[in-house]
Amino acid sequence: MRGDGARGVWLAAIWGGVCFATAGCSSPAEAQGAGGSRGASEDPRAALATTSAPDRARIRIDGSFDDWPEGVAAIADGDYLYLRFSPGEEAGAAIQASSEQVVLHLDLDGRASTGRAVEGLGRSVELGADLEVRFSPRVAGGRGSGVLVRAFDASGEATRISHADADFMASPTYASAWYEARVSRHLDGVAALAGLEATGVARGVVAVYDERNRLLGFSDPFEVSLPARSAEAPRADAPIPVKPAGALRVVNYNVERGAPMSNPGPFANKLSALDPDVVLVQEWTNSSEADIRGWFNAMLPDGAPWHVIRNETWGVAVVSRHPASSFLEGPVRRAGGATVRFVGARVETPAGSALVGSMHLKCCGGAGSSEDQTRIDEAAAIRDAVASALEASGASLVVLGGDVNLVGTRTPLERLVEGLDDDGSDLAVASAPVLGDASFYTWAEASSWFAPGRLDWAVYNESGAELVHAFVLDTRRLSARTLARHGLEEADSSASDHVPVVIDLRARD
Repeated sequence: MRGDGARGVWLAAIWGGVCFATAGCSSPAEAQGAGGSRGASEDPRAALATTSAPDRARIRIDGSFDDWPEGVAAIADGDYLYLRFSPGEEAGAAIQASSEQVVLHLDLDGRASTGRAVEGLGRSVELGADLEVRFSPRVAGGRGSGVLVRAFDASGEATRISHADADFMASPTYASAWYEARVSRHLDGVAALAGLEATGVARGVVAVYDERNRLLGFSDPFEVSLPARSAEAPRADAPIPVKPAGALRVVNYNVERGAPMSNPGPFANKLSALDPDVVLVQEWTNSSEADIRGWFNAMLPDGAPWHVIRNETWGVAVVSRHPASSFLEGPVRRAGGATVRFVGARVETPAGSALVGSMHLKCCGGAGSSEDQTRIDEAAAIRDAVASALEASGASLVVLGGDVNLVGTRTPLERLVEGLDDDGSDLAVASAPVLGDASFYTWAEASSWFAPGRLDWAVYNESGAELVHAFVLDTRRLSARTLARHGLEEADSSASDHVPVVIDLRARD
């Protein structure tokens, strides 16, 4: 339980291992009670699930949790430390945009005498945090957002580490009862984090604080075995999958404010390597239909000339190797009449007719915000427009993609796919991990307070189409050998704050 004693809110901090609804979570009042009782066992380690798994597949940071071993709260391999946790009943906001702060306190060397002492845990728990990850950190003058990663030296002095340097990410980006996260074990040069690089046992606590940094509650401590660290940070020998015969390759790509026009090389490199049939673009701004067509014909000249379907909404377009025409009778409008950033096209491909759409839903705003309601209304309007087109289309494939901006709730995605498959079921979400990595993100900006996240999604009609491949291309994850094989540069993915989502679909018989 967390709270001030009068507040009956549970902090089920780690599923199945660290904190249970009946025991193992404490409020500050409980921790400081008579005899230091924490409402759990006298030995705080009694309720722990501890393990390491150097020989098993990596944990996928996708927000689904089905790959976690049963009863395990924290786990490590040679490259990463992984955790899963819940903020409890107050889980109505996304963890990086909350009025409360969820904090991961990590004692990497197992010594309470080093690092920064974590106060308020009671006399039976002593923890010296060497690494702290704070979600929605408070900033001077207002509510915080994003994530703050800090290392503490032996005396407790703090050093901020960028989430990019820590290769830190958490999932999902939207409000959820559960989250999972990872942090790299390759933080060379940060003396305070030597324990993360060494073989041993680390300890930690998940705590929740209010906007004034007052402790509301915390979990039992957990332990995790750290196996031998890998010699180098991972760079994957993971070649781009070859497009199968008879399949349609669709790439979704937010290119960040028309960047291909001023910096064409990185985008041409990636699109040439991917060899798409259809490209769904967002933020291709300040360019006419002819400008976009000219760019593709100049930068990707092999094969048939490109077709472009665009309207006057901000930066969205469908670009196709195959003949294409709009399936919309006019702009899509959401409740209230505002125009939605969406373009829909019917594409005549060797695999059959396909209805495809590119969208860019409203940015920003947490759960319950006006921005999230706008996203929901936009998704509903797109869904209705596609449903109307499907009634007369006879299309064998349906693919919708775009920057869905799921930073509030998951409801916009749920509304978008509702009942659009051929059999009346929902469209399927393409599960697209980053190529060569066990993570699911499509947006990353090192200078942002927000950690990388999955903002771009692709959905399709599973009853009529077989998903052959689905992946995200981030050149910063690939080995020099793989990059050279495909004519890529490591920095290519830094040309936009988004990375492309790629799916290969084959029509079912």
